[in-house]
Amino acid sequence: MPRCSKRTRSGAPPTELLPGTTTLEDHHHHKRSRNSSSRRHSKSEDTSFSAKKCLTWFKEYTTVSEPDVLGPEGMEKFCEDLSVDPENVVMLVIAYKMGAKQMGFFTQEE
Repeated sequence: MPRCSKRTRSGAPPTELLPGTTTLEDHHHHKRSRNSSSRRHSKSEDTSFSAKKCLTWFKEYTTVSEPDVLGPEGMEKFCEDLSVDPENVVMLVIAYKMGAKQMGFFTQEE
């Protein structure tokens, strides 16, 4: 005679575990975290790129004498605001990705 599906002690059918979970507790935690992450993104958040905001942000690091060039002093302040050491390799990567023609300087075009 064929067996019926396995039942838990309470008589309810067993719950399938999600991939990457090993226990029902992990499974329920995973389901909760998955559901809560969708609520994190509110409609009021504007995550799209804004050229105007980017230009305003760039101007915070330039000087009055050279408003179209972010120089060493501006780079130092930029690094400080990001909590990154100016000699960190990440700054080299940013310069490369931005297409900087001169080390330690960013133009408004770049």
